[in-house]
Formats: sequence, C-alpha cells, structure tokens
Amino acid sequence: MKEHCRILTNTPLFSKLSEQGVKSLCLTAEIKNYAKGDLLFSAEDCAKYFYVISTGFIKLFHTTLDGQEAVINILGQGDLLGEFAIFYENTHLNSAEALEESSILVLSLGDIKQLLEQNNFFALKMLEHMTTINRQNIKELEHRDTQTTTQRIACFFLRLCLPDTESPSTILRLPYNKLVIASRLGMKAETFSRSLERLRHETGITIQGSNIHIKSIEKLHQYACQSCSHSYPCKDLLAGR
Repeated sequence: MKEHCRILTNTPLFSKLSEQGVKSLCLTAEIKNYAKGDLLFSAEDCAKYFYVISTGFIKLFHTTLDGQEAVINILGQGDLLGEFAIFYENTHLNSAEALEESSILVLSLGDIKQLLEQNNFFALKMLEHMTTINRQNIKELEHRDTQTTTQRIACFFLRLCLPDTESPSTILRLPYNKLVIASRLGMKAETFSRSLERLRHETGITIQGSNIHIKSIEKLHQYACQSCSHSYPCKDLLAGR
C-alpha cells in the first residue's frame, strides 16, 4: 500500500489530503498494468473506477458513427481518468487505450464520490481540476481557429519543453508516434508531415526519427505564439511545480 499512497500524494488533486484520507482511499486501490493496445474502458461503459496514471501514456478517444477515431487527449504520468463519469450518471464519455506499457493506480469511483460529499476542500480541488481541463479545451478550440497547422505543431513541441529551462536550445524525444500526434492535433498524417517540414524551414529545428532538436526555443516561441492569446510558458504547464 506504500506505493499506492506515494502515487496518490504525488498527484496535485490528492496532495493536500490528510495521511489518513490517503490511506483510506488506498485500502481498496490496486495497481494495474496495461499492455500497448489494451482498453481501460469504452464509451458508454458503466464507470466503476477512478484512474491515476503512474507510468505510460493513455489515449482518450471517441469513435464517430462512420467508424473514424477522434483523439480527445493523450494523458501521461500524474493525469486522471474517470472523473467526468462522476458527474455524468456514472458513464464514461470516451474510450481509453494504452499507447504503451502503462502502470495505473485504480481506485473505487464510489470512494471518490463519497470523499467529494464529505470533504469540501477536496470538492473544490476537483472543481479546480475540471476547470483547468475546460480552460485547456477552450485554448485548443482557439488554436484551431487562429493558428496554422505548422504553428500548432510548434505549440505542441513547446509544451514538451520544461518551462523553467535556462538553456536556449533543447533536444526533445517525441513521447508517442507521429500518427498519434497528428490525430491529437486534429490533422491528417499527410498534413502533419507537410507542416512539420515547413516548421523545419521556418524555425531551423532538425528532425531525426523521434528526436527533435530545437536550436532556439525563443524562435519557436515567437513563431508559435504570435497567433495565441496566452503567453509562454502557459500557466497550466506550471501547475503543481
């Protein structure tokens, strides 16, 4: 149970809970391992669990009526799954699939609901968490209206940079394959490839497989953020630091 408690207390939503509160949640929790391609749950499934990602990446997606897959989000270490089902008749709105081997702390959704009812501070933290997600969604809608596809890729790269880095350059390793990134950014694979090449010409980045060498973070920032209403680094990147 010690590892369960460590994962939970390292998550901003639970970091201020009392030691007894954390231990109480962990009594019925378990760590589950998922292989690449494993489904955690599907849209419209009855929700029984609340998930905290310890390692790996999880794709949150929805399947359209004509069978196409729309990627809603890619979640990683410290991110949560299942919170929206609490407020939506205990039903999952989307499907979730492991993009790689992933380790996840699984808690009872009923225990989380009970904690929300009994602990006003935790309820406020949950509201803050969901407000942050809503703000990020609004920002993405803005980007799709105001940014070019090339600027959206540049923005994605910037969000992978540590916002407190003092180095003017950096080398990034893409966390998942380019096809998933393209879908996450709302573009076709061929559009992503053309836009990535254009970004290379415009900003001087170099690309070698999954490694992206950003020679000037400032130049990439100026290129990506000129059509955005937010300044870099974005506030949500600093949350929990």
